[in-house]
Amino acid sequence: MEHIDIKKIGVEFGHWILLGVSIIFILLVFIFSGDSKIQTMQANLEKSWKALQAAVAENKPATTELPNYKEKIAQNWNPIRLANTPFLKDQDIKEKAAWLTKLRDAPDPISALLQQGISKDTQQQLLAYKSEEPLSETFFAKLLQELNFYLMKTPLYDVEKAKEHFGKITLRPETKKLINTPNEEIIRVNRAILEDVYPQEIAIYTRMGQEYFYEEMQIKFKEAFPPTQQWIAMPKNVTIQVDREKITLSWDAPEAPLDAAGKEKKLTDIAGYHLQKRWNADGKDQEEIIPLEGVTTTTYEDTKVESKIDYLYALRSYTLNTEAQGGKLVDFDAKKVVVSQYTPEQKGTILPSYRMKLLGVSEDTAFLELSKWEKGDWRTISLYLKKGQKIERKVYVKELKRMVDFSPGWKLVSVNSKAIQEMEITKHIMIINPETKQPELGPDNKPLYRIEKSKIKYPTAAIIYLDEKGKEETKYQEPKDSKKPKEEKETE
Repeated sequence: MEHIDIKKIGVEFGHWILLGVSIIFILLVFIFSGDSKIQTMQANLEKSWKALQAAVAENKPATTELPNYKEKIAQNWNPIRLANTPFLKDQDIKEKAAWLTKLRDAPDPISALLQQGISKDTQQQLLAYKSEEPLSETFFAKLLQELNFYLMKTPLYDVEKAKEHFGKITLRPETKKLINTPNEEIIRVNRAILEDVYPQEIAIYTRMGQEYFYEEMQIKFKEAFPPTQQWIAMPKNVTIQVDREKITLSWDAPEAPLDAAGKEKKLTDIAGYHLQKRWNADGKDQEEIIPLEGVTTTTYEDTKVESKIDYLYALRSYTLNTEAQGGKLVDFDAKKVVVSQYTPEQKGTILPSYRMKLLGVSEDTAFLELSKWEKGDWRTISLYLKKGQKIERKVYVKELKRMVDFSPGWKLVSVNSKAIQEMEITKHIMIINPETKQPELGPDNKPLYRIEKSKIKYPTAAIIYLDEKGKEETKYQEPKDSKKPKEEKETE
């Protein structure tokens, strides 16, 4: 009978088991962890393989120390679990200084809520934080730990306070979907909200599962929906805000369109938006299409604007999926894209920085009241201006405690003390019943009136001046209340 070396078989079997454990653990690290741990485990695997070769060749236990994988698994299990959860981790904070400054200053309601979710000791360290000083790793780790505990049990989205908390924050469609999903994990909803509140500071969390995100390529692959079955849609809720020096547009990202049965179609990946701007300058119609990249770009400030010009804005979304449905294939910037329809046009006209009131005239001199919008309010001065002069004044404004330049670039051309102004007046004529000779009464038992409008002319003072563009403008003196034509009531 052939002799069987039990010791040799035992040694080989033990090393094969260790090698198998090494391979399994490397696969786990590859899936859940980073490159540095993979390199470490590869080195450990090489040690195990060499030890196995030595044991087989010499028929004796290995002298090379083998890694204690039971201990390593225990040490690394928590980091591996944390790597694939929505909890805030050190590597998730892209701009630590900017984020900590916002948390400290609490310029928005969410930052104020987060301050309440940490201990007093950590809160004091946060309030004492200075971006120019080195960041304490101990403090930062403790802050993340306390915030994660708070975010795990406390919803940031409160329906009753939604307008107060999120009035100036644009929530992505995926965030809104999470908010409206029943029984969704609180920490996952909160993480999505934080990404919208701090878009420049916190990285977007993506979990492993049916949807994979390749950050380097910025592409999402969606299962079971080929390009021809994806749809494009217009942006939603476009609003416009007009200021003294800019026009700001805001909107919401497109939502999935519905089919005839009311079921959502698959929304294609939106690559960005095209903002159409139209206006008329010096009698010429002009148009510009401004490309805006990224579906999360939902605001635009237009500073290339002038007063007294009406600007018309419309917005459409576009996708690089040239087979998407619901849109039109066009060439834009030397590439083919599918675009949605434009939203209805919105009009914006820059508010004037100056306004003028004619108080009176005398020969070739006008007495004016000039107001300038400065630091959130109208600042007003009175001045005399002779024919041929430009308005150029520097006046000390008491409320601002400094000199303010009142120079709109306007030049007085002519003065007229007997100009004719036209005004529309309204007459309310009581309706009389021709038979009873009594007023007709309405449902409220009060007399009925018919309205009759007419125009009248009256003498007043006026000036002609050149505005900052050299265009002639006429300004009439407004009559005092006692001299204004008033609405009249008459009887038929």
